[in-house]
Amino acid sequence: MAGADKICEFSSDYEGYEMYKSKRNHIQVLSKYRKEFRGHKATLYVFENGYSEVFTSGGYSTANMAHINPNPTEDDWNSGNAFRISILNKMNRYDRYCTFFENISEYKQALKKYNQRLLMNYDYILHVPTVPGQVNGLYTNSTHDLTAVKRRLKRMLGCRNLTIKVVRNESMYNFLDVLHYTLKDNNGND
Repeated sequence: MAGADKICEFSSDYEGYEMYKSKRNHIQVLSKYRKEFRGHKATLYVFENGYSEVFTSGGYSTANMAHINPNPTEDDWNSGNAFRISILNKMNRYDRYCTFFENISEYKQALKKYNQRLLMNYDYILHVPTVPGQVNGLYTNSTHDLTAVKRRLKRMLGCRNLTIKVVRNESMYNFLDVLHYTLKDNNGND
């Protein structure tokens, strides 16, 4: 499955590692085929996929939202969900302690001290029924920068051709299955 994210979803050409440059904050289609999308109506379905702690090096990990607890109980302290902080003291030794945060902004401030950011991860589906490609018109990807995705897709399709719908409390994969079967039924297939 490691090669699947390097294949163009429009033409099924294998691009290799160069595809990562093409699909960042965009759909997984080679640049030379993007002109085929110009002028077609499309719908962008956006799904919130939880927070990620992003490091300055570019790496990221899933954020532990259990750190945010304004009223921790003894069980919370014993469960290991507290955020661990290390501070260098005057004797060049680290003082370590654990804490819970009142709200998400306190959590973000604590991450800044470690050169990290807290960002929302988004999954999205671009549905272009008139340009099916190899994926029946359902192009998928994920991003941390939703503004860049919207800007690039509007540039590719044309300004008034993109409709954006935010889907809450549902997984992209469940929605994709439902959307796929709905399209299959509308086309008269079983």
